[in-house]
Amino acid sequence: MCDADMMEDVLDDEVKEPFNVPPAITFAEPLSSILSQQKETAELKLREQFERRRKKDSSLSRSSQEKVLPTINLHEREQLKQQLQQHIQLLCQVYVSCQGQSSLDKEATQCRVFVTELDMFANRNEDSLLQRIGPTQFAVKSDFRVSNLQKGLQIVNMSGPRSEANVGRKRESKSWDRNLPSLSEWAQEVIATNDVFMYPELLPLCGITKTANKKVTFTEAEDNLLALGLHQFKDCDNWAKLIGQNMLPTKTTEQIKIHVKNMSATRAKDNIVKLYKRHHTLPSMPVFIESVSDGYQVVPLQLPGNRKPEWLKTYEKQQEFKRIKEEKRSEERRVGKECRSRWSPYH
Repeated sequence: MCDADMMEDVLDDEVKEPFNVPPAITFAEPLSSILSQQKETAELKLREQFERRRKKDSSLSRSSQEKVLPTINLHEREQLKQQLQQHIQLLCQVYVSCQGQSSLDKEATQCRVFVTELDMFANRNEDSLLQRIGPTQFAVKSDFRVSNLQKGLQIVNMSGPRSEANVGRKRESKSWDRNLPSLSEWAQEVIATNDVFMYPELLPLCGITKTANKKVTFTEAEDNLLALGLHQFKDCDNWAKLIGQNMLPTKTTEQIKIHVKNMSATRAKDNIVKLYKRHHTLPSMPVFIESVSDGYQVVPLQLPGNRKPEWLKTYEKQQEFKRIKEEKRSEERRVGKECRSRWSPYH
């Protein structure tokens, strides 16, 4: 019994002792003072850093709550309106030109989708405005609802000729356009008699065919976009890729690099790309398309002669010839009817 009691007393003493607690470490002067100062300095910096982060988070939350949507002025709004109208005209022209060619059904469908999307955006915007302002006696009109959108919808829902006999046929009238495909008679009639196609500078010069063009060409407008892209992405390493994605989607990165190199060569003629590469300043961009105000849209047939493409002049002459021929037939029928009634025994 005595040994057992002594064993329990030893175990109780072991349990009461602290387990694995290292003794306090003390340092003599001046090391203890230096460590105390370092600790106070570190704590102070941590408090300052925490306070700065707290103020930054509060300012960010306040700025997000007070965020103001960007606005555009009247001039910018008018520019967007003109660009939307031009976009709709080009989409309708491509759709009309693709009709009758089964190889271009995909492109025609894509044009219809784009025009329908613009109408969807307009409807959604007008519904949102009505919900904000409530019932009103005035018509609510979205900025997407440009003057040629409604007629453009009608055009992209029209069905063109099914036969491909006269679509894409090469011209033989003039030497300079002998290799260009022609517009179908249906496409000529639609474009010539509809004010959706209000911009004469954008009217098609020929038809569309799906052929591989091995030679890569850049238009003057594309050169202007290229110079603008060089200016905007001058600090980017992948400038050619960015220009292709945002400004020239029909050109590859390699084609853009080669064209910039050729245009910047010493033997190249003066051009906007060479001018920018030499002086790093952009000249004023030329205006290729004149603005068309509301109420001043005219069908292509009513344009002055010098603003009509060749196919439209030919179409106008053909329509005039048909009109004269129909008038002659009507006059002959009228005269014949008078003669028959004059020599009739019942007259």
